[in-house]
Amino acid sequence: LQLASNKLGLLPSEVLTASTMNPAFSLRRHEKIGSIEVGKQADFVLLAIPNWEYFLYHYGTSHTQAVYKRGICVYQSQRGIYETH
Repeated sequence: LQLASNKLGLLPSEVLTASTMNPAFSLRRHEKIGSIEVGKQADFVLLAIPNWEYFLYHYGTSHTQAVYKRGICVYQSQRGIYETH
């Protein structure tokens, strides 16, 4: 994602689409995954970042706060929100 933004010049919204909805469509799974909508699987990651642009320019560390698979939390960070070190 960071390479697509920093080296290829994609906008943050384009990076998000390129990493979520586009792969779901290419795998023909867009009816179940790829976006957060009623009736979809609710697979998503919560990032401990103040905004999307922060994620694209501060790499080399995990910003993951929580991971949800089918609406169930499967990982929860022990760090507080916005703690990056």
